[in-house]
Parts: sequence; C-alpha cells; structure tokens
Amino acid sequence: MILDCKFFNPVAIARTKLDSEIFGKINQLSNNLLSQPPSDYSSSDLTLRGGEQRRVWPRNNVDWLKDYIEMAAREYQKSVCDQAENWEAMDLTPRLKNCWTIKQPQHSYQVTHNHPFGNISGNIYLEVPTFDKASSPTDGCISFLFDNSQDLRMLRLRESLHLPPTVGTMIIFPSWLSHQVYPWKGTGYRRVLAWDCQLLPQ
Repeated sequence: MILDCKFFNPVAIARTKLDSEIFGKINQLSNNLLSQPPSDYSSSDLTLRGGEQRRVWPRNNVDWLKDYIEMAAREYQKSVCDQAENWEAMDLTPRLKNCWTIKQPQHSYQVTHNHPFGNISGNIYLEVPTFDKASSPTDGCISFLFDNSQDLRMLRLRESLHLPPTVGTMIIFPSWLSHQVYPWKGTGYRRVLAWDCQLLPQ
C-alpha cells in the first residue's frame, strides 16, 4: 500500500507581469538588436519559425537581464518545490544558458519543439499584433502539448493549453514541455524575448 506520494516533476506553467521599468529596458534592448543585421542565425534556422531572430545573451553584455531572468527562474523553482513538497531541487541554482528575441509578422508560426539545453524556460511578450476578426482563438497563442506529459496529473487535462499573448507578461515553463505557436493574420508583430536556464550546483 502506498502511504505517501509526492510529485517530483510536476508540469507547472507560471505567468507573471513585468514592472514598467524592467519591461522598458527589455523592450528597448529587443528593438535595438532587431534593428541590426543578423549575425549568428542562418536563414534555414529561421524557416522553422518565420520572422527575425537575434541572440541576446551570451553575445551581449546584459548582466542586469541575466540577473532578472535567473531571479524569476528561482522564484518559479521555489513555487514548484513548495507545491510538490520536495525541496531537494532547491540545492540547484538557475543559470542563464541562452536568451534570444524574435519578431514575427502575420502568417509566421513556431513548429512544435522543446528546449533540450535548458531546465527552465521563459517567454516575455514585448509586442502583440492586432488579430484579424476572422482569426481563430488559438492564432498567435503559445500552445503547450501534454500528450507526452511526465506528470500523471495531466491525464485529467485536455491535450493542450493555449495561452494568448499579452504585452508585458512572462510565461515560465519546464524546458522539456513541447510547445508551438499557431500562424495568425492581422497587423503588427508578435515580438518576444525567450530564454533558457539550466539548474546547476550552487
């Protein structure tokens, strides 16, 4: 008979709102990088996503952004450990592995993928398009797929979770969780800053 059970790898998707000061700095950084010619992503890489992509870190000196992302990842890590009542993972510290910004016009999308070089990943929405009235409710959403979930609790949920983009919002999720973005029609751009953190010994 099982006397106790803890969730050691829960599927936890967090959402938080950036304050105006940090949002303004990240937004300006993204715009500045996207105004420069690409230097480290080939066109064949971009066809998987559409739009333009620029590396933010480690190429640039943005320690303030690194500190902010690692703090957010640590808060997410603590929330997951608290809910799972398993604090062993707190012995590990989130360290930023990679960070990039993407700007996508209408008809762009992101194929189903995960982030194999991270443990905790995030998406910050910097700009959101005005969607066409005929758009589907899932258009432009980040959609998380649970069909290969490592958490038995997800068997009670629908196959996917669609989160619409909202300016100034950061979404944090486990890097192994598959996700995609549906194509959309409208005016303006879908522009984000995305990141991966690894959990490393302190």
